[in-house]
Amino acid sequence: MNICSVSDKDAMGVKSDSSHRWFILMCACLLEVGTFYCYDEPAALKTQLAEYMHNPEDYETLHSFLYSMFAIPNIIIPFFSGYYVDKIGASNCSLIFASFILVGNVIFATGIQFQLWWLIYIGRL
Repeated sequence: MNICSVSDKDAMGVKSDSSHRWFILMCACLLEVGTFYCYDEPAALKTQLAEYMHNPEDYETLHSFLYSMFAIPNIIIPFFSGYYVDKIGASNCSLIFASFILVGNVIFATGIQFQLWWLIYIGRL
């Protein structure tokens, strides 16, 4: 006996006729591009950042720690994010998580502006 009713099968194969679906797809793609841009930003600016931060002798360690600070939340967040996605919805969670990335990148840029490694690390976290 089949658990799915006929209406469930028909609903799964229906493509949306909304003209907004391409705009939503573009926004979702830009969200991913922005996330990966923020992740790879220190690698692209490694030489310029070393010169701007007056090339400290332990710069390689300090720079590598930027990626560790970005990865730490990825160890903890999956335990809680599933609950919140179920509770408030995937689209709302996407906006909230993207806002966290935006705020973090602003803090990161502020730390670079004032040449404060601790603020740079907080922004990456």
